[in-house]
Amino acid sequence: MDSIFYSLLASRRCRTASHGWTGRKRTHGTCLASSNGTFASVGIGLFCLATTACGGGGGGDSGGVPAGTVTLSGTAAGGAPLIGTITVKDSTNFERAKTIDLAAAGQYSIDVTGLKPPFLLRAEGTIGGTSVTYFSGATSDDLGKTINITPFTDLIIGNIAGQLAKDFYKSPNFAMLTTGKLNEERDRLKGRLTDVLKGLGVDDSVDLLRSSFKADHTGLDQVLDIVRVTPPGQGQGTIAKIKNLANEQEIEDDLASHETTPLPAINTTKETASNLQQITDLGKA
Repeated sequence: MDSIFYSLLASRRCRTASHGWTGRKRTHGTCLASSNGTFASVGIGLFCLATTACGGGGGGDSGGVPAGTVTLSGTAAGGAPLIGTITVKDSTNFERAKTIDLAAAGQYSIDVTGLKPPFLLRAEGTIGGTSVTYFSGATSDDLGKTINITPFTDLIIGNIAGQLAKDFYKSPNFAMLTTGKLNEERDRLKGRLTDVLKGLGVDDSVDLLRSSFKADHTGLDQVLDIVRVTPPGQGQGTIAKIKNLANEQEIEDDLASHETTPLPAINTTKETASNLQQITDLGKA
């Protein structure tokens, strides 16, 4: 009888825990009942596990991030912050989405707890009133770390896939999305932009995929202001364009090959400096 009594008591306290019962303790999502300051038997703890209100399933009572939550976070921007929706797709094609508003200034954080890496990410919304969609990718090595979603990361995914990033997102081959391939295409793109990065005074250690930055027209964000990436249109092959808006120089990026031709550096002439300032000011508007 005593065991039945304690089981019923534990069940009742588990179910009322979300209403402020202060005697509940949670260990890794498991509700353990106590009576007179002492823990009840293991059997009671197991009984709690079978109760739907026990554990970390309902919105916890602390208001903080539950223990064990895993996120991906970073900046979604294209010279200015993106306002819209961030969607993550895992290797089972399960999707989870989160909105980011103007106040977020392009910063996002999305819960990937329970999802299976690697991941594809899609940022869809508006930048300066223009509709845009960018893609990015992450692996288990990136869990809890920074992954940006920009025109540069979109190009990285396109080069890994050998096709438009948006087409790869629709029908992904996740076996292609490895840390090695992400790093390889990131480094190749950075090599093509090295002269521009140096010309803008961006640190050599910058990582186009993983470096934290703010959409404030400085550092990496200023590069996104100056360098325009234009993916091929639907049905128009695999040739993307990379253009330096400060001097109108342009190179091609064939998603089906591995080109290395660098984008010409920004000049230090007065005319180009003026163009650069106008581009930056336009991005701030």
